[in-house]
Amino acid sequence: MGVKMLRKLYVLIGLCLPASHVDADILNIMTSYPQPVVSAFQQAFEETYPDVELTFFWRRPDDALNTLLQNNAEDVDVIWMPSVTTFKSLADHQLLQAINIDLTGLPQAIGHMPISDPHHRYLAFEIAGYGIFIDKQSLEKEKRSIPQTWTDLTAPAWQGEIALPVPSKVGFAPMLIDQLIQAEGWEKGWITWQKIAANSKLISQNAPFMTERVQTGEVRAVLVMDFFAFTSMQQTGNYQFIYPKQTAFNPAHIGITINSKHTELAAKFVEFMLSEQGQAVLLAPDVKRLPVREALYDANHMMVNPFKQISTQAYDYQLGSARRGYISMIFDAAISDIHPFLVKAWTLVNDLKQQKLNDAAAKQLVLIQQQLELWPITQADNTSEMVKACETSQQNTLCMQEHHRIRVLLETQYQQAIQQLETLRFESETHS
Repeated sequence: MGVKMLRKLYVLIGLCLPASHVDADILNIMTSYPQPVVSAFQQAFEETYPDVELTFFWRRPDDALNTLLQNNAEDVDVIWMPSVTTFKSLADHQLLQAINIDLTGLPQAIGHMPISDPHHRYLAFEIAGYGIFIDKQSLEKEKRSIPQTWTDLTAPAWQGEIALPVPSKVGFAPMLIDQLIQAEGWEKGWITWQKIAANSKLISQNAPFMTERVQTGEVRAVLVMDFFAFTSMQQTGNYQFIYPKQTAFNPAHIGITINSKHTELAAKFVEFMLSEQGQAVLLAPDVKRLPVREALYDANHMMVNPFKQISTQAYDYQLGSARRGYISMIFDAAISDIHPFLVKAWTLVNDLKQQKLNDAAAKQLVLIQQQLELWPITQADNTSEMVKACETSQQNTLCMQEHHRIRVLLETQYQQAIQQLETLRFESETHS
């Protein structure tokens, strides 16, 4: 079996190379990127540096962190993956060294949101943003407005026309939900998500193919990460991807381990990956990710430049990472489990707003809506046993008990509102 085939095998099955195999012209890289992405960069680098062999160990981010902490990253030179928490943890354990390369042309932040380590122990390699993939052609044909904010999706016109991923089922979705909660605040953020969900179909699988729901006409908009959308947009100009105001960008990073046996070669690899030549590989059809080298956006007239987006608030990755399970549990209890009640209640509210109500009925409608916009779940501290329990497992007894409590609480709130709204509608129709 040839060397090239062996390297592909390492990528596919994630074998760890024994320390005794380390050689001067072999660079050991741990990554979680899929094989098409790895192969594209491997080919580009080895064409430039034909005397260097790249060996890849494939690991999921959590597994990568555990493996590296257990053996102090003895057998790995470079870490390359989209996982902010993995790099933060490695840096905290002093397992990454400062990268000494020229950073000219490489922004260190998007708006107020830092994307690289200030001490240069890990650097942003590419970024992925959250946004809205829409059927632009059909919306323009119907003279519908294009959404510019997440809140725009709460409008009655979007009823049944949005695909919303469920965070406990779709890997990228916890941060999607949390970034708006961080931007708007705990109570307001959750109410906004309930209203968006009332207009949405909840999606629990096939995240890479979510954009197809727009392309087939099932929905007009899907909430998704940009690289999924860009792949679909290559096929036709009928679609558009929008970064709403207050959205978050999730950087992928690259770093050199403190115990690397090939520090100079590792630095050369990082330098190539962040060079214009290396970053241009991100624009390939099989990769289609957002570069961190800003000059490529103007040169290629490609998708929206995220560095020109106005970010009103930096996303707290540490906070978001610690409560992924907690956020997912609340979403299930307060949205997924009671979704039919959300749809019915907000549909009734919107329908009644279109009717000519007398003063008493109008005041009552305002009061009912105000009750629906009360968020009765207090935010738990990240150090609380509840947050830790949900991060361990959604099936943890403490987490399941809280799930049940929230579901019953919100279901009761919505059922009572629906009864009041239906009575109000009946009285309005009777007196009209």
